[in-house]
Amino acid sequence: MKKLLLTGIAALFLATGIAHAEPQMPAQYHGNWCWKAEAYNRCDEPDGMDAIFIGPDVFNANLHVQCTPSTITAIPDGHRIQARCAGEDVDGNPGTYEERGEHIIYFEFELVRDQLVITELSEG
Repeated sequence: MKKLLLTGIAALFLATGIAHAEPQMPAQYHGNWCWKAEAYNRCDEPDGMDAIFIGPDVFNANLHVQCTPSTITAIPDGHRIQARCAGEDVDGNPGTYEERGEHIIYFEFELVRDQLVITELSEG
Protein backbone atom coordinates (compact mmCIF):
# COMPACT_ATOMS: atom_id res chain seq x y z
CA MET A 1 0.00 0.00 0.00
CA LYS A 2 2.86 2.39 0.86
CA LYS A 3 4.49 1.70 -2.51
CA LEU A 4 1.23 2.48 -4.32
CA LEU A 5 0.84 5.76 -2.38
CA LEU A 6 4.43 6.80 -3.16
CA THR A 7 3.92 5.94 -6.83
CA GLY A 8 0.75 8.05 -6.87
CA ILE A 9 2.54 11.01 -5.24
CA ALA A 10 5.42 10.73 -7.74
CA ALA A 11 2.94 10.68 -10.63
CA LEU A 12 1.24 13.77 -9.20
CA PHE A 13 4.57 15.63 -9.04
CA LEU A 14 5.34 14.64 -12.63
CA ALA A 15 1.94 15.78 -13.84
CA THR A 16 2.26 19.08 -11.98
CA GLY A 17 5.71 19.66 -13.47
CA ILE A 18 4.43 18.98 -16.97
CA ALA A 19 1.46 21.28 -16.46
CA HIS A 20 3.79 24.13 -15.49
CA ALA A 21 6.19 23.69 -18.42
CA GLU A 22 6.73 26.82 -20.47
CA PRO A 23 4.93 26.81 -23.81
CA GLN A 24 7.02 26.28 -26.93
CA MET A 25 6.79 28.41 -30.06
CA PRO A 26 5.34 26.33 -32.92
CA ALA A 27 8.13 24.88 -35.08
CA GLN A 28 6.91 26.47 -38.31
CA TYR A 29 7.96 29.88 -36.96
CA HIS A 30 11.49 28.91 -35.80
CA GLY A 31 14.43 30.64 -37.45
CA ASN A 32 15.52 34.03 -38.72
CA TRP A 33 13.02 36.36 -40.37
CA CYS A 34 13.83 39.60 -42.20
CA TRP A 35 11.33 42.34 -43.05
CA LYS A 36 10.64 42.75 -46.77
CA ALA A 37 7.69 44.69 -48.16
CA GLU A 38 4.66 43.86 -46.01
CA ALA A 39 5.81 40.81 -44.03
CA TYR A 40 8.76 38.83 -42.68
CA ASN A 41 10.56 36.42 -45.00
CA ARG A 42 12.97 33.66 -43.99
CA CYS A 43 16.61 34.75 -44.11
CA ASP A 44 20.01 33.29 -43.23
CA GLU A 45 20.92 36.01 -40.73
CA PRO A 46 19.02 38.89 -39.15
CA ASP A 47 19.85 42.03 -41.10
CA GLY A 48 19.15 44.86 -38.68
CA MET A 49 16.36 46.43 -36.67
CA ASP A 50 13.59 44.92 -38.78
CA ALA A 51 14.71 41.32 -38.32
CA ILE A 52 13.59 38.80 -35.72
CA PHE A 53 14.73 35.43 -34.46
CA ILE A 54 12.22 32.86 -33.23
CA GLY A 55 13.39 29.90 -31.16
CA PRO A 56 11.47 27.23 -29.24
CA ASP A 57 11.09 29.26 -26.04
CA VAL A 58 11.93 32.86 -27.00
CA PHE A 59 11.59 35.33 -29.82
CA ASN A 60 13.02 38.76 -30.28
CA ALA A 61 11.30 41.73 -31.76
CA ASN A 62 13.59 44.13 -33.66
CA LEU A 63 16.73 42.75 -31.94
CA HIS A 64 16.18 44.97 -28.88
CA VAL A 65 13.20 43.32 -27.24
CA GLN A 66 13.16 39.70 -26.14
CA CYS A 67 9.84 37.95 -25.53
CA THR A 68 9.07 34.70 -23.75
CA PRO A 69 5.69 33.15 -24.58
CA SER A 70 3.42 32.49 -21.62
CA THR A 71 0.42 31.13 -23.55
CA ILE A 72 0.06 29.95 -27.13
CA THR A 73 -3.36 29.29 -28.64
CA ALA A 74 -4.05 27.94 -32.12
CA ILE A 75 -6.40 30.13 -34.19
CA PRO A 76 -7.75 29.41 -37.71
CA ASP A 77 -4.87 31.08 -39.61
CA GLY A 78 -2.03 30.80 -37.12
CA HIS A 79 -1.44 31.30 -33.39
CA ARG A 80 -2.30 33.87 -30.75
CA ILE A 81 0.67 34.32 -28.43
CA GLN A 82 0.73 36.06 -25.07
CA ALA A 83 4.32 36.95 -24.15
CA ARG A 84 6.30 38.66 -21.42
CA CYS A 85 8.74 41.05 -23.09
CA ALA A 86 11.79 42.98 -21.88
CA GLY A 87 14.53 44.95 -23.55
CA GLU A 88 15.44 48.45 -24.64
CA ASP A 89 13.22 51.28 -25.74
CA VAL A 90 13.58 52.90 -29.15
CA ASP A 91 16.39 55.14 -27.85
CA GLY A 92 18.40 52.16 -26.57
CA ASN A 93 17.58 52.69 -22.88
CA PRO A 94 17.40 49.39 -20.99
CA GLY A 95 14.22 48.52 -19.17
CA THR A 96 11.19 46.33 -19.36
CA TYR A 97 7.78 46.78 -20.85
CA GLU A 98 6.55 46.22 -17.29
CA GLU A 99 8.14 49.52 -16.24
CA ARG A 100 6.11 51.20 -18.96
CA GLY A 101 2.92 49.36 -17.96
CA GLU A 102 2.96 46.91 -20.90
CA HIS A 103 4.66 43.81 -19.50
CA ILE A 104 2.32 41.36 -21.26
CA ILE A 105 1.95 41.75 -25.00
CA TYR A 106 -0.41 39.82 -27.27
CA PHE A 107 0.57 38.86 -30.81
CA GLU A 108 -0.96 36.95 -33.69
CA PHE A 109 1.45 34.99 -35.86
CA GLU A 110 0.29 33.86 -39.31
CA LEU A 111 2.10 32.24 -42.24
CA VAL A 112 0.71 33.58 -45.49
CA ARG A 113 2.34 32.29 -48.70
CA ASP A 114 5.58 31.49 -46.80
CA GLN A 115 5.68 34.96 -45.25
CA LEU A 116 5.29 35.59 -41.53
CA VAL A 117 2.76 38.24 -40.57
CA ILE A 118 2.95 39.35 -36.92
CA THR A 119 0.23 41.58 -35.53
CA GLU A 120 0.52 43.15 -32.10
CA LEU A 121 -2.91 43.11 -30.46
CA SER A 122 -4.19 45.59 -27.90
CA GLU A 123 -5.17 42.68 -25.62
CA GLY A 124 -5.84 38.96 -25.72
